[in-house]
Amino acid sequence: RQALVIKEAETALAASVDALTKAVASKDDLPKTLPALGAVAAKVAASAAEARTAAVKAASEVPSAKHMHEVLMAEYQKLKPKG
Repeated sequence: RQALVIKEAETALAASVDALTKAVASKDDLPKTLPALGAVAAKVAASAAEARTAAVKAASEVPSAKHMHEVLMAEYQKLKPKG
């Protein structure tokens, strides 16, 4: 029974060492990663601004649904058979 507990403790310790090694490697990569993330964030913000501008332009070019309904109803009334 004691051997099993020791084996589990060794496995947990190995996993802890591996996690610590990965954490240190990630920390060391941070100075390289942060500028790249900043550039990506700037591109995303620029794309969002462009999309917002395009959406505003598209919305201003589309007639309102109510106006379009009125136009279509007037056309329908003209074409509707009288009788």
